[in-house]
Amino acid sequence: MITNGTSTGGSRGCGSRKQGGVYLCTGLSEDGSPVEDFLVDPVRPYHGEPFRAPISFEDPSKPGLFHAVIWVGAEFYPSLVDFIEEVKAKGASRRIPSGFDFSKLTPGTSRMIFVHPKAFTETTHLPANGCPKHHAMHGLTEPCIGAHWDYVQGLGGNVSGLTATLGDLQYAVPPQEEVVPPLAPGFFMALPITHIEYEARNEADAGPEAIHQASDLGFNVSILHGGNYEVPCED
Repeated sequence: MITNGTSTGGSRGCGSRKQGGVYLCTGLSEDGSPVEDFLVDPVRPYHGEPFRAPISFEDPSKPGLFHAVIWVGAEFYPSLVDFIEEVKAKGASRRIPSGFDFSKLTPGTSRMIFVHPKAFTETTHLPANGCPKHHAMHGLTEPCIGAHWDYVQGLGGNVSGLTATLGDLQYAVPPQEEVVPPLAPGFFMALPITHIEYEARNEADAGPEAIHQASDLGFNVSILHGGNYEVPCED
């Protein structure tokens, strides 16, 4: 189903939206599950090269089910924590090519799986705030994603006292560790695709064929009008 709406504007760590942009989205809901439920803990290593457009990835435990793997750039989000905290506050919104082929994705089942270039580590460290997924004593015998909250400043994040800032977003961090362990690309979060948004160029813009394909497949699609598009958000 395709509906029309009004663009909310605003910005994220990677900037603002772009006219003509198609976005995979995960919306927020008072009845939804907490973001922590969707974290990959411990982080899984990613052994490929950096990429811009989403990569289709077949679920190893469910043949025929594909997900969209998305790279989160460290130039916009120095720590994976920046992205997680932004999702907590604003939901997820990731730009994809306007000609993206939705045919491999399954509404209600396929997910956005996120890779950050500084996510995976083999170093164990007991997180100051504990494991966000509440794994008992996590961080002692295997790495815990919760330790990343201790490394935000060391990765170049804007931290003052116990508050980190990313654009117009502020979030709490524990006292920061001075030494950051070796980090490599890794899968750190898998979110449901709740809907797709298209930022129209004008009132008559019905969007590219891809969003109509997505609608025919059963995805909820919104065509948004009236946004403020001063700074492109490419991610």
